[in-house]
Order: sequence, then C-alpha cells, then structure tokens
Amino acid sequence: MRGLLISYTLSLLFIYGHASRILVLGPVAFKSHANFYMDIAKALTDHKHEVTIVLPYRHGAPSNITEIVLPVGEMSTKLPDLFKYGTTGFFKFCGEHCMPLCFEGLLSDEFKSIDLDDFDILLMSSWMSECFYGALDKINIPYILVQPFGLEFDYISRDLGNPFFRSFNPHIFLGYSPSGDDGLPFTQRLLGSLLGQFFTLANWNNFRPNGEMTKLWQQRGLCDDDCPDFYGVRLNASMIIINSIRTSENVANPYGPTVVHAGGIHLKPAKTLSQDLKEWIMNSGDSGFILFSLGSVVKASNMPEESRRLLLSVLGSLPHRVLWKWDQDTMENLPDNVHLSKWLPQQDLLGDARVRLFITHGGLHSTQEAMFNAVPVVGLPVFSDQYMNMAAVESQGWGRTLDWNNLTEENIYEAITDVINNDKYKLEATRRSRVIRDQFLAPQDIVNYWVEYVIRHKGAQHLQSPVKHMPWYKLYNVDVWTSIILCFALVIYICMLLLKSLLRCIIRRTKLKKK
Repeated sequence: MRGLLISYTLSLLFIYGHASRILVLGPVAFKSHANFYMDIAKALTDHKHEVTIVLPYRHGAPSNITEIVLPVGEMSTKLPDLFKYGTTGFFKFCGEHCMPLCFEGLLSDEFKSIDLDDFDILLMSSWMSECFYGALDKINIPYILVQPFGLEFDYISRDLGNPFFRSFNPHIFLGYSPSGDDGLPFTQRLLGSLLGQFFTLANWNNFRPNGEMTKLWQQRGLCDDDCPDFYGVRLNASMIIINSIRTSENVANPYGPTVVHAGGIHLKPAKTLSQDLKEWIMNSGDSGFILFSLGSVVKASNMPEESRRLLLSVLGSLPHRVLWKWDQDTMENLPDNVHLSKWLPQQDLLGDARVRLFITHGGLHSTQEAMFNAVPVVGLPVFSDQYMNMAAVESQGWGRTLDWNNLTEENIYEAITDVINNDKYKLEATRRSRVIRDQFLAPQDIVNYWVEYVIRHKGAQHLQSPVKHMPWYKLYNVDVWTSIILCFALVIYICMLLLKSLLRCIIRRTKLKKK
C-alpha cells in the first residue's frame, strides 16, 4: 500500500511538476513591452522551466534564461518627437516601420536557427509582431498570445472568444473613462464603436485570405500560393496573457477562461536605495520628495521649452525635493531642490515612505506601480493609452491630469498642491493599493499555472469559446431580434388592416342607416 502511494505521488510530480521547454517570442517591442515578456520568462524559470526568450535587443536576461537577440533594435530609439506628433505620429511611425522591422526579425538568421517544434509551448507577442503568425501556422505545439496591455481592442477580444462591449469600454485611444455605473454617454459609445470597427476592418484586411499580410509574405518570397492562414493562427491560440490586473480595472469586464491576467507581474516590494539617493531624500525632511518621470519611451528632453520653464518655476517654488528622470546630463536654470538622473529605481522610490507625489506620463506600468505603493499622481499624458490610463486614475479619485497644451504656472501649482495636501487622494490611493495587493495568487503563479495547464491538456481546446467562430449578427442575436421586430410589425400591420376594414364596415352601415 505504501509503495502504491509513493508511486502515485511520483506520477503526480511528473505530470504536474516536470520542467517544460518554453519559447517566449517578443520580436518587435518597446522597452516596457520587452520588460513584460521578460517578467513572464522569469516567472516561468522560477518554476524550474527551461525558457528561451527572443527579443529585438539585448535585455540582460539572467543566466537561467537563454536570450536570443534579433537584429531589430529598440523601438523607442526610432520614434519621432512624441511631444510634437503625439498619438497620430506614433501610429504613423508604427504603420511605416513596425512591419518592415517585423520582417527583418522573421528573415534573420537568428530566428531561422530556432526550431519551434523543439519546444513544448510558445508564448507569442500579439502586438506589432503579426508577421510571425505565419511561422506558427504549421507547428505541432500549442501557443499562447501575450499582449503587453489590457484586452482593449474589439478584434483581438473577439478572435480569442471573449465578449467585448463598447457600451462601457472606452476606446484605448480616445482618453475616456466611465464616470458611473451606467456606462459611457452616447457620443463616447458612438466614437468608440466607430473607431473599434475601423481597427477591426483594418485587421481583417491585413489577415484575411489574400490580404495584405499574404502579399507581404509573397513579396519576400516566403510563400507562393500556399500562404499561411494568418487569421486562423490567432483564432487557434490556446489563450491570451494580458498586462492587466483584474481586480483593479476601471471597468469590471466579463472574461472567458482563455484570458489570463498577468498585470502586476513586475511589481515588487521596495529595495534599499543607494546611499546617495538615500541621503538626498533624507535631507528633504518632513516635506518629503516628488518623483517625476515620463517613462522609457517618451524622450523628456523633447519637451517644449515653455513647458519645461513652467514646470521648473513651479517645482522650484515647492518645499519638497524633486527627483526628475531626465535623459541629459544637465538642464538650464535647474532649481536647488531638483535633482536630475538618467535612470531612477522607480519602484523603490515609490515604495519609500517619504514620497509625496508621482508626476507621471500615465504609462501602464507607472500607474500600476503608483497604485501598488499607494502614491497619488499628477499625470501629463503624451500619447496613446496614457490619456485613458490617466482618465481612469482621475475618475477613480487618486490623481489629476494636466494638458501639455494648456499648462500655466497656476494650474500646475494648483494640481500638485491639491493632490499633495488633500487627503482624499492619498486615502483613495491607499484603498486601491489594498485592492491590488489582495489577490488569491501572485501573477507569476497564475501565468505558470495556465501555461502548464495548456501543456498538460495539449492546447486546452475544451476551453475555447464558440464566440470566436460566430458571425456578429449571430453572436448578438441580431437575426433573432430582427425576426421578433418583423413579427411585431407584421402583427401591427394586420391589426391596422383589420381595423381599417372594420371602420369601413361601420361607416358603410352608418351610411345605409341614414338612407
């Protein structure tokens, strides 16, 4: 009996605990996206899996992760001035450069040296790396898509079998946020729906049979008439891992079983600061300090000169010390209470008890880190989803947003002092911090469980939703409601005919009686 128990235990350990070979593929990525992919890779190696990661630039993977670097380079170094061109310039850049860079990685010797079928599972970026979909068409292993932000796009959500509703989900690029329990107002729903359908149609045009992606593959000699089913590749993904924390999303959404929330996977308790930073912060006294960072993509030195002057004037007038992440060594007219650095340990600084405020661009990781550490924020969004992230922060009540185009010394000073001195912002940030920390499993363990689950169950096809294969009119019962409306209309029409006939009879009889 004891021998049977030991054998059973060992078999369970083999089935549920043996190491797997995992490939994480993030061939085209901004720095924050690459960080997300690397954090997933680290989580899997922590559970003793053998992980290989493919990135567009050397990230500095730990020794237990095999890192393959494609000749693509870091995306942020190629971006235009986002202060000047904003979201429009960002999309123009992506339209002109992302796909050529994607194919550069796909055709590289570094990628060709990888045999995908040597792995037990593949984790593939779903953003800006779609040209690699063709390489997944004929592989014999399951794969999971990885999205470095939330499930914001209609078409990705639908293709993964997840319901998506524009009635209360603002479009990621419109900068809206629901302000109550009754969803979005009509104008925002209309604009969000139109923009969502635009991206859906553009996506279909790219990945449909004989679509744009097929033509691009043919132009590069990767296929002739036997091109991959690019659209089918996304439909056949076992799951999608998203960079979103379910319990702290601005809108509570319904999710299917194939959506894995890994948001916050990068969040860690604050570590001890370097001696120079510690001394500089200690000298701030009871006033504490302000952290100012515009993230890893926005080049802070491209800031309009007038905006920089206004910010310096206000920051120099405050009793607080200011740590400013700045990409140059010096700055003209720098106040004594402002310290510049090209790199700052952001999470460790946000976790310091003396931090009073975080001035941020509103990036996803930055807002997650601020929420985790209960630090209220003042946002200066520059492009893309940063507007929506800050709209969410403002509607939740733990920060305020300023507009680069309307900066004045008065509104900068008022926003900063209001958020620092009004306890409501700190109290709400503290409440949000408790929520974000209260998870039944750490995101590292959640990711590992579902990756192992897909491996164990050979792709977990039993979890796939029929939503991904249903036409829109069937999914939303448009044909059913149309039939019901037509039936009602027919009944009303028949009743009107009967009423008309009845009235005619009554009128005719009345006339006969008069005669």
